[in-house]
Amino acid sequence: MTKPFFSICIAAYNAQPYIGECLGSIAAQDCRDFEVVIVDDGSAVPLTLDEGMRASFPSCMLKRTANGGPYAARQAAFDIATGEVVLCVDADDGLRDPADLSKIKRAFEAGADIVLFNASSSERVPTRMFDFSALGEGGPVEEDSVWDLYTKGYSLNSLWCKAFKRTLYSKGEKARPRLLMAEDRLQSLEVMRDASSYWLIDEPLYFYRPNPASTTNAGYNPEYFAQACYVEKEVVAFMTGHDVPLEGWARYFLAYTSSALLGVRYNRSLDFAARRDAYAAARGQSVVELAFEHCPVRSLAKVDALRLRLLSDGRYAALDVSMLPWRIGSGLKQLARKRR
Repeated sequence: MTKPFFSICIAAYNAQPYIGECLGSIAAQDCRDFEVVIVDDGSAVPLTLDEGMRASFPSCMLKRTANGGPYAARQAAFDIATGEVVLCVDADDGLRDPADLSKIKRAFEAGADIVLFNASSSERVPTRMFDFSALGEGGPVEEDSVWDLYTKGYSLNSLWCKAFKRTLYSKGEKARPRLLMAEDRLQSLEVMRDASSYWLIDEPLYFYRPNPASTTNAGYNPEYFAQACYVEKEVVAFMTGHDVPLEGWARYFLAYTSSALLGVRYNRSLDFAARRDAYAAARGQSVVELAFEHCPVRSLAKVDALRLRLLSDGRYAALDVSMLPWRIGSGLKQLARKRR
């Protein structure tokens, strides 16, 4: 049998309410040269496909695994995939327009190893989620520009904002811990580091559905920061091996650290003792120390600089209190919006 051009890989966890819309957006594509691989990552109730879904995708592969997190679920899907190009779609998201796959395919036919594209969180208004202006207006992209954007920010973290040749995936290269945070950034690094040609479609081809039950919208667990640090060590190792300066990365990561501290502060399940332990654990991460070495804290936004100075000095009680004004201001803004 002829292998498909695309392998559309879907990692699903408790996604039964959304999978129909996700698959519907794929079924609507005018390019039919694809297979669908779904990995149910140990959902509490096993994912099922109704007769309509099965009819639309008669060769759809659905595999159930023990819950290992999205990184492991995607890796399992990649192991099954047979297409020339892999495209990841989260089970609660979808493709925006029936011409999306055709546009991506033409870019690969022009010689790309990886195709980057934008996303929107609105089904009606095609607003762009990411600022890709540093990469140009579209078409071929310089490799150095891609790495500069990746290492200095979050715009290229998401695996679902890129499609890549399946040969870039290294099966079972290294055992990974269970990752619920920053797994996209790690998998992006793994497939990008051996690519030599990039193409940009700066259009919102992907629909990102805000899901209150997702990890990124749930209460921030201190373990998430430890997982992010694990990933950043991989990023730094790559940068060091390729003589990429660390200053821009350090600025990005320290700003991320400040946001993580805020997330810990307002996790309602944590008392002060637990938060203090989380602050101390963050301060003890070697990759945080490395970032401090390569980026003057004074060069960051004032609120980030304050938090990071208190963290660096081990003044955890003061750090905890310093974030109260943000909470009060956020509450006032929410109240003002409700009154409108």
